[in-house]
Amino acid sequence: MIHADRIENVEPQQADIVSARALAPLRRLCDFADRHLAAGGMALFPKGSQYDSEVSEARKIWAFDLDLHISATDPAGAVLKLKDLCRV
Repeated sequence: MIHADRIENVEPQQADIVSARALAPLRRLCDFADRHLAAGGMALFPKGSQYDSEVSEARKIWAFDLDLHISATDPAGAVLKLKDLCRV
């Protein structure tokens, strides 16, 4: 389901998949995903060339399994697939 509202205003969704593009640094995206993901859900976040530093920053307060897929449209970027997200 797509909601035309700010993510902070939407009630928790219990979604199987959460995705966002050009919204926030990964650390903040993890906050949003944690609020809206169902147990066992995954988050997909396209990121630019600084994705590795965003992952390092996010891991300071979040634990997650990460599958990294190099972007087909931007070889310097990647799509980050996060599972088992939890705050440390």
